[in-house]
Amino acid sequence: MYCSKCGTALAFGVRFCPKCGNQIPLNPYEAQTETYYKYVIEGYHSAKVEVYEGYIIVYYIRTGLYSAINNSTISEGHLIEFSELEASIIGSILRFVSIAESQNVDIPLNSPTDYSIATTIVDFIHEYKNANKTVASLNEKWTKYIGESKDFYIEDQLFTVSVEMDLFNQYSHFFKPFARELADKVKMESSKQIHDLLTFLILFPKIYIRYLDYLINKALDILVAEEIWTIGHDDLWNKHVKEFHLAPDYVDNIANVVKQTMSNNQVKAQAVMSLVPHLVGGGFGFKGAVKGIAAASVFNFARDSAEIGMLQHASQLTPEQRSELYSRIDFDYLTEQTFKDYWKVCFTLTDILHSLGSNVWFPSDEKISKANSIFDNLSNPNFPDERKAEMFIEILKTNPYDSKYHKYMFEKWGENEQTLALNSYFGF
Repeated sequence: MYCSKCGTALAFGVRFCPKCGNQIPLNPYEAQTETYYKYVIEGYHSAKVEVYEGYIIVYYIRTGLYSAINNSTISEGHLIEFSELEASIIGSILRFVSIAESQNVDIPLNSPTDYSIATTIVDFIHEYKNANKTVASLNEKWTKYIGESKDFYIEDQLFTVSVEMDLFNQYSHFFKPFARELADKVKMESSKQIHDLLTFLILFPKIYIRYLDYLINKALDILVAEEIWTIGHDDLWNKHVKEFHLAPDYVDNIANVVKQTMSNNQVKAQAVMSLVPHLVGGGFGFKGAVKGIAAASVFNFARDSAEIGMLQHASQLTPEQRSELYSRIDFDYLTEQTFKDYWKVCFTLTDILHSLGSNVWFPSDEKISKANSIFDNLSNPNFPDERKAEMFIEILKTNPYDSKYHKYMFEKWGENEQTLALNSYFGF
């Protein structure tokens, strides 16, 4: 942490800069986050609690009479999501209970104003939780798809979609809009909850994982309906995140830049971990991943607990560094990467079905490579024009889901009844 006035490095817990005398806020992120929290309440010599959309941040205060949950120093901040929190007023105490840790934070209510604010906070948390109950990831009854062959023409060349490919296409048509809907929800929820580098590193992985689990559960419903009972939730999850991880890669890249910047500032992970451990703990941060699967199975930077501590203590960076790193995050791009990861649950599902003998087509790497080779050769001046339609159909037989192929089709043969029907059939 650094003084915002003179840039002097500061120890945790100091209230005034030893060099210039500038007052240091209890919350190092105060300048960044004060306009984002909805409510704030502070107990003298106990804790300060900021209430945001979907979570609170607790700052513990060291005194001789009170102690923090895990530590007696001034804490940089302990983020607790509403889903992991209970809030109530007990007599003259506002009590926050961490469900995962079975530990309390008590704020004494010493005036009618304190009591009024506390009542508003409790009502806000209860209303938010009731309005955002998670039900979409529950297993549901699935009606099995039945494939049928379909015929299309490009010029005078017949393209017959096989029963197996039609079955795959039905799965794609189900998962693609579902993936888009959930990716947009990730973006919307992120816009409400994420306001700086710290909240991004803590909350985005949890939001991403929560909505991905909806799709994993739906794929599991299909496997059970197809009488494939040897593949469980964790098997499906691990196979998918091993192969499709565009959004986690993006977040890991941001985390690596944070790590390098901290290294340049000569901040050691071990020293950071020894200062304030409150952002890492049971039920919070990355340990509360869905169905017992750690976020470390998805996000590389969550795999080592020391690095979690280092990255989450982003206040070790200067305010300018934090702001600059946060400004690099392109949430529109991240949404598209999230959508691609989510849609590819369809590919994970059909790969399993195909490998276990189900009657479904699957675009293997070998088929995709073959299609790309043919497509690259179509632009060669030595390729006979009269055979382009025939060979383009071969491309569609191997991989009909690449947008560049459909763009070529319209450029070469125009937008007509058949090309438009083919384009629509494959979901473009």
